[in-house]
Amino acid sequence: MTVWTDELLDRLAHTGDAEADAVIEKHASEGTAFAPRDLVRDVARSLELPPEKRSPAIADYLRARPDLPPWADRDLLKQSADFFDLRGLEIGSALFLASLPEAYAGARGARVLRLTSRLVTDTVRRINETAQMVFDAMDQDGLEPATGRGYHDIRRVRLMHAAIRFLIEHDPEVVKTESPQPGKTWCPALGRPLNQEDLLGALMTFTVVPLDCLDKLGIGYEQDDAEAYLHAWSVVGYLMGVEQSVLPISVADARVLTDRIRQRQHRPSEDAVDLGTALIDAMQNSIRWRLARGLPGALMKFYVGDDVAAIVGQAKAPRIAWFFGPVHRLLGAIGLAQRHNRLLDNLTRHVSSAILRQFLDANRPGRDPFSLPLSLQARLMHTEQRWHL
Repeated sequence: MTVWTDELLDRLAHTGDAEADAVIEKHASEGTAFAPRDLVRDVARSLELPPEKRSPAIADYLRARPDLPPWADRDLLKQSADFFDLRGLEIGSALFLASLPEAYAGARGARVLRLTSRLVTDTVRRINETAQMVFDAMDQDGLEPATGRGYHDIRRVRLMHAAIRFLIEHDPEVVKTESPQPGKTWCPALGRPLNQEDLLGALMTFTVVPLDCLDKLGIGYEQDDAEAYLHAWSVVGYLMGVEQSVLPISVADARVLTDRIRQRQHRPSEDAVDLGTALIDAMQNSIRWRLARGLPGALMKFYVGDDVAAIVGQAKAPRIAWFFGPVHRLLGAIGLAQRHNRLLDNLTRHVSSAILRQFLDANRPGRDPFSLPLSLQARLMHTEQRWHL
């Protein structure tokens, strides 16, 4: 088990991704027509960069098909995909209602999102791309180098991360400060944009956080399935450029890492409030029932707790929020918690299905339509039919 000391995490905070950074540095040196600013915008809007916008460095990167790490276990990847087939809608709700708010609560990561939001200004689009990568990566054979959609998504997102690092660190419009400041600024003393610590934190929001949400819903799962799920995300981390020596090797290890990063990174910021408000607005707009539009804020607060909810501007959750915590404890005390959990499960599935339906119906210029694994499409339709009835 890795000991997550401040010394180790401080080193990771000042470490980028040498391989992808070298590609972007070469890309930037090959001509002004290939500006990193344009690359960030183009990759965000169209993961399949058109040939005329590819420098030789980018073209070489996109043609490469590096193999999975030697420790990748395809049996565990299959087990993880089976687990996701079974719990994909619940994990989807955790992505929107917990993983993203947890990510926004990290002040350094939130600043990166704000500094680059003008390049991809559509909130739904940003959430859309994150969700698509998650569903693609966790699908059956999604991480296969030759054919996996998740594999290709990850390679391009890794490239975009490097472009964002280069852009923030070299853009004269981003003022470099000695201490964190509001506005269009970056404090190099706190670390590099999208550094190794932040990438590890993102991996934890996609692993530990969804597992915690399943626990809160009272949805049981086998520990072996949880370990397989973490293994799949460790493979994702490797493909994303995270140092393999610091990837957690067990769920217990991952929980320790998650707590350490929360202690180091969670703090109030204007960036987090703006991002959290935009996220809630996007989810509320996806729900047709006006009376149910308070559910995203209430469920978010139930999932992430008062502290994170306050950081992302959701301290005053809708009145229905009182129902989840106290009533859950009361029913648990009298042995009826399972019924309450089923109600919560149904509510979260409704919210998740509404959001996913919006993404499926959304127009994404330059990209293929948002897609779900076939098993999740069937569950989505079943959930919609039940709520319609």
